[in-house]
Amino acid sequence: MLFPPIYDFASYDLFLKPYSLLKLGKWLEKSGFRVKLVNALDYRDPATRRLLGSPRRDGGGTGKFFRQVIEKPAVIVFISSGMTYWYPGVVEAVQCVKHSFPGTPVVLGGIYATLLSGHAEKHSGADYVVRGDAFPEVRNILESLSLPCYSEPPDEELLLLPEANPEAGVIRLNRGCPFRRR
Repeated sequence: MLFPPIYDFASYDLFLKPYSLLKLGKWLEKSGFRVKLVNALDYRDPATRRLLGSPRRDGGGTGKFFRQVIEKPAVIVFISSGMTYWYPGVVEAVQCVKHSFPGTPVVLGGIYATLLSGHAEKHSGADYVVRGDAFPEVRNILESLSLPCYSEPPDEELLLLPEANPEAGVIRLNRGCPFRRR
């Protein structure tokens, strides 16, 4: 059994123990299995203390975990626009991202990128311009950057995104202009 390491910039041990894992281990032992726990958060482990030093601990059993600086995960920025004539805001957003996060790939999608892809490629400053259904092309972009990607695109469903609107969900009712003739 393994209680894995954590990747957290501010975690503090307030008696954190792998209760369910220990309970499972006890059950397995009673069933006749030989059980060994590897606890990657064990601040008493001598080998880890030699490597990382001793974390600050309080007398009551709480305190810091072992800490080390790790490489930051890759960042990628996705930008979209609801109308083609909103492109000046898209250009400004891309410029802001490029200024604030140099070297970060920017992916542009949405109506502007789909209907005016040549203009978007020439003027937006985005590293990637995605036309139409984003998921196949975005999957290729993520894979080319060695970033993880869920294999299937999400279904059309109610999206509850409090950061977009805390009072309502988002759902697609149509695709394209509702006034176009069929």
